[in-house]
Amino acid sequence: AFDLPVRASAAAPRSQGGLVMATEKGLMLVHPDKGVVELIRPFALPAGFRTNDGKIDLDGNFWWSTMDDDGGKRPGAVFRTTPKFETERMLDGIHIPNTISMSHDGKTLYMADSKLKTLFAHDMADLSKVRQFAHTAGQPGSPDGSAVDALGYLWNAQWGGWRVVRYAPDGRIDMIV
Repeated sequence: AFDLPVRASAAAPRSQGGLVMATEKGLMLVHPDKGVVELIRPFALPAGFRTNDGKIDLDGNFWWSTMDDDGGKRPGAVFRTTPKFETERMLDGIHIPNTISMSHDGKTLYMADSKLKTLFAHDMADLSKVRQFAHTAGQPGSPDGSAVDALGYLWNAQWGGWRVVRYAPDGRIDMIV
């Protein structure tokens, strides 16, 4: 174990070893076994913003988000960084971007806006094609981090709800833990 020199929010393993990590200073390469941290893609966040969620897609791109640290009063964004560390803003207007997860076929990007208590499914070929996948309105908690299981079901941890919900590929609740 070692202390990071920055505030970090999301990390994902790299095929070359180590982790890529979203931090308050930008993207870093981290080699936990060596205690090495290297800033590889500096990124100046707007005042009062921080990184939030992140995940690797099937092509090795690191998707990561930013949010207003004051409960999402101002909208954040979602970025995609290629394995060559080229970064592009992909989605805007999401107050508390969470759930970044991809379907096994790589055709669907699942995203949540925790402030809206809504999970969305975006067409990866055209992110503007989006539909409501599920919501937590009237239920305890807001959608937070997620993972897709081997059967294509989305498991979603729900902040403040003390539960994890497994959603079927059609968005219906399959199980609550």
